[in-house]
Amino acid sequence: MLAACTDAADVPGAAVALEVAPDSASPYRALASWDAGAAPRAWVRFGDGRVTPVSTTGAVSLLGLPADTEIVAELVTDAGVVGDATFRTGPAPDGLPSLVVEGEFDAGYLVVSTTPLPGTPPALYVLDRHGAIVDARSLEAWGTPLAGQPSGWGVQVEPGAAWIQLSSFAHSGALRVAWDGPFDLTPESATASGAWVELPGAHHDLCRLPDGTLAYLRAETRTIEDEAITGDLLVVRSPDGSERIVWDAFATRPIERHDAWALFPDTPGDWTHGNGVTWDPDARRWAVSLYWLREIVVVDDATGAVVQVLEGDSSTAPFGPQHAVRWSGDGWWMFDNADRTRGSTAVQISPAGEVLARWNPPTMLWGGLLGDVAPLDDGRVLVGGGVLPTSWLGRPDEPPEIVVNWPPGTLVGQQHLVGSLYAEPLAE
Repeated sequence: MLAACTDAADVPGAAVALEVAPDSASPYRALASWDAGAAPRAWVRFGDGRVTPVSTTGAVSLLGLPADTEIVAELVTDAGVVGDATFRTGPAPDGLPSLVVEGEFDAGYLVVSTTPLPGTPPALYVLDRHGAIVDARSLEAWGTPLAGQPSGWGVQVEPGAAWIQLSSFAHSGALRVAWDGPFDLTPESATASGAWVELPGAHHDLCRLPDGTLAYLRAETRTIEDEAITGDLLVVRSPDGSERIVWDAFATRPIERHDAWALFPDTPGDWTHGNGVTWDPDARRWAVSLYWLREIVVVDDATGAVVQVLEGDSSTAPFGPQHAVRWSGDGWWMFDNADRTRGSTAVQISPAGEVLARWNPPTMLWGGLLGDVAPLDDGRVLVGGGVLPTSWLGRPDEPPEIVVNWPPGTLVGQQHLVGSLYAEPLAE
């Protein structure tokens, strides 16, 4: 459906035109174009308060729209509103989760990866400040998760897109999903366009730096004394595609059998079960979370030397089994499952093993595994419950500002709060 206006309004000599066309491939985006003629400058203002860059003529992708919603667009100059157009977004796809949302965000969009159970492909959702779904990508073409290695858990955002880590029997690597890009990303199309990076053995997490450097965990099974054992390597991929192994669990950590050694049939001798990697830019160090060992291993990027092992069992603030470690300037945030009596929690641990901050979900439920924490610059934390199908945003020791309850049986993956989904102007 195309909405358009041509209106001279009360601006002498300034013929104006505004067109807004919903994208036939997506109910969540549209293309707006305008021409304000002789006006010295103009911009388009939408009903939800967003505005385009200032230019007399231009075009822009309008991203992050709720489905089946009427949107009003106004063409504005210094003289005021000179034209308007109204359009309706397309209907929402079938099968979207039914969310129960309490509260709202103060600004921005929430990007969340999910994996419904059992054995179904991952999905990527974008929620607006009211908790409405304004983008949804199901990645069924990429296969279902490997047992013990959730497909689509690791997600990292950049302007205009999100990188998502995928682990299945058929594909292992990182996929770039552009918000204004195609919805039907297949392995063939993504490889051809450069949106797919093959990362053999990659699982659980990725960490992509601003220069394009990408770090990931690689599962490797080795035979040691006639027994198959699966441990982790930290691999860093440079922007030119070359890779280097920065850290090798087999060379640096003692191999010790534990109760969950044979829990996952696809992962023989599941020894370390790495589930998080994070980067300290000031010290130029990586930190890797090892779930079964209850350890955070800190590695120097230049030398590969292990500079610290923070052990949850012997720490002054016991933690673990933990998930999704994140460096935040003075310590590591993690989703912690150490204490059944207080439930799973988000906790920040200093390099000395001291608790710097803690956020307890009001449900006081214990998940035992998975879960995610994304610290924000303003001191708040985004917490995803993993097997507890809920997303929270709040400050340590305070009630949550927003709660998003997902359907039962949904694994809530990593989450990020982004300021805008706008693409750059397409023309001027």
